[in-house]
Amino acid sequence: MKRARTVLAAMTAMLAFAATQQASAAPDVSVATPAHAVRTMQLTNADNGRTVTGRLGDSVRVRLTPVVEDGLKWVFVKPASSDSSLAAQTGGTETPDGGASGSFDLVAAGKVVVQAGRRCVATTPGRVCPEVVLPWKVTLNVA
Repeated sequence: MKRARTVLAAMTAMLAFAATQQASAAPDVSVATPAHAVRTMQLTNADNGRTVTGRLGDSVRVRLTPVVEDGLKWVFVKPASSDSSLAAQTGGTETPDGGASGSFDLVAAGKVVVQAGRRCVATTPGRVCPEVVLPWKVTLNVA
């Protein structure tokens, strides 16, 4: 009888050990959730020279429209990122009317500049454009 109890206790211990091993080997089915709600920042002509703060995973959309004044039209080139390892460009175009747009995803922390240039096109006979490219830029602090 004593031997039967010893065997029964040993079998119980082995079953308990096996159950804990199966539980710890179970796959992790937890789902990672973002630390914040992803947002899209919209930037326009008016944001020139600003510094804004974004977060990892955010998107940045730039929409620049041509500027017409005194018989001159200032047209934009497509915006670009100064560091694609921080702000990856996902799209961009120049429009026939002289506007431009760009899309960026913030993929790493740091400081990055999104920039574009605008150049002059004379729209009135006799008007002469200055030979200069004016910068448009926004500094993004990505946290």
